[in-house]
Amino acid sequence: MTELRVDRIACTGHGVCASVLPHHFELDEWGYPIVTDPVVTAADGTTAIRLCPARALYRS
Repeated sequence: MTELRVDRIACTGHGVCASVLPHHFELDEWGYPIVTDPVVTAADGTTAIRLCPARALYRS
């Protein structure tokens, strides 16, 4: 298990994280992610980080 965080400065609001991990992220009214549960499996964390177009996700 690992914890994911969002770099709020780097994030551009594409919403890929919420699509890939819907039980861990929700989007605010502007499309920016809110972390609802930061603990994910290592494999899911790696996938979400790799797919983030803004490279705004990271492990803490």
